Amino acid sequence: MKKLSLRQSGDTIIEVLLSITILGLVLAGAYALANRNLGSGISAEKRNQALASAQSQVEFIINAQNAGGSSLDKYRSFSGDFCILSDGNPKAKDSNECKTYNGQPYSLIVHYANNLFTVTANWTSINSANPEKLTLYYKLPGFYAGSGTPVLPSSSPAPSSPPGPAPSPPASGSIVRYGSFESGNLSEYKDTSCHGDRVSVVTSPIREGRYAGKFTGSQSVQCYGETKNVRIHLLGFPADTNFSLNNGSTFWRAVSLRVPASTSTDYFYAGPEIHQSNPGGCTGPAPLNVGLTSNQWRLIIRGSNDCAKNPSASIEHTFGATGTPWVGGVSPTLQRDQWYDFLMGWHMAPDNTGWFEAWLNGPGTGGKSVNIVPRQNMPTSMNLNTNYPMDSLYYPADIGGTNTIYYDGGAFSTDFAALKAWQNSFSGSW
Repeated sequence: MKKLSLRQSGDTIIEVLLSITILGLVLAGAYALANRNLGSGISAEKRNQALASAQSQVEFIINAQNAGGSSLDKYRSFSGDFCILSDGNPKAKDSNECKTYNGQPYSLIVHYANNLFTVTANWTSINSANPEKLTLYYKLPGFYAGSGTPVLPSSSPAPSSPPGPAPSPPASGSIVRYGSFESGNLSEYKDTSCHGDRVSVVTSPIREGRYAGKFTGSQSVQCYGETKNVRIHLLGFPADTNFSLNNGSTFWRAVSLRVPASTSTDYFYAGPEIHQSNPGGCTGPAPLNVGLTSNQWRLIIRGSNDCAKNPSASIEHTFGATGTPWVGGVSPTLQRDQWYDFLMGWHMAPDNTGWFEAWLNGPGTGGKSVNIVPRQNMPTSMNLNTNYPMDSLYYPADIGGTNTIYYDGGAFSTDFAALKAWQNSFSGSW
């Protein structure tokens, strides 16, 4: 009986040890499973956040499409890939704002090509150092004949046509020529009294069409009672043009400029300009000057909401010489005897609801138009004023000598795509 009791006691100890081992394995498995489920939950949450972020980008695009007009242009025309910030404005993909989402290290990239937006969200996996990503697509229906809502194709395709010459530029009704000289005279300007006699319509060099304008200044070329500066100003739309540059207006300006090697000065104060009249008593500086400083191109934008009280208190932004560098790797350094094709856009306002942007095709752009000034909100007009365009050659008289600048390829439009297509018809840069 004692042997039997000892044997039964030994069996019980083994069973207990075995039970403990099994329980340990069960607990370890449960812990591993719980840990794996927690990791999966965190991964799923990160993926959901990334998806929500990517969907928000698509929603901005859809809202811009539904708004019509030129609302989509800021996304379709942005130079390079970008993300869309909470205020609806695009920002270059390498900016910090594009690399975070709700405080998490997400990278958002929006790419546009051929009517298709591709939105990619990137993040690091919780379980490894390997990156993860998801991609959403949004294709605009139809095709674009201009800015705004896409044009849907007709149900029956147009018959194919044999090869022919390059397509014609947009109808003249979509753009207003200003500084193109294609009339063979100065009829694109309302007022030529400030030495229009020193502007020649020439057939060489030309950038667009058959003619260009040659502005030639010397010490004796002065007007408006001026004695210190050389002035040639052609200004104002003809009365029947009916094109508004006033507060609340959104418009685009194309112009091609060329400085010959024979010109001695590297300083022009004006060039293409938006100026203002003063019905409210405000005599602040011009909202736009394009010119040269120390052989460097510069674009100067000015605006003020307090101009009537303090005309000198305008907010000024300079892009190029002595100011914010041009982007896209483009240098503002002047190369003589070369055409520079500018395309500039404004929303005219005396506060930060205004915006400006600029594109350039010229030396250093690789034969294509580059967004040298991405769209930025800033004051772009003087309060209470009306505005008018002016093409000029304007510099200090003590520079001496005879100096020249050529104008060509000039036009205004409220339609970015139409003006871009028109400029492309002679520059081939888009």
